[in-house]
Amino acid sequence: MAFKQEEFLNRDMTEERKHLRDLLLMEEKTEYMKAEIENDMVGKLDAVVDMAYVYIGTLLEQCKEMSTLSQGSYILIRWILN
Repeated sequence: MAFKQEEFLNRDMTEERKHLRDLLLMEEKTEYMKAEIENDMVGKLDAVVDMAYVYIGTLLEQCKEMSTLSQGSYILIRWILN
């Protein structure tokens, strides 16, 4: 898994991790807004993909049980992140 995130999937998300993810999403939102102003399609796409990556990682960290995420969705998300 990218960036050694595997270790975080086996424990509860800490307040520090939640804060980190909030900061990452704010950074990508700012990147998107800048690209929007500059009419930079590549920059917008990059920001959206980065936001999706953070959202998916957050979902995986917070949804430990397969009942929360369907098994197919879980497998798809893990495949995307690898």
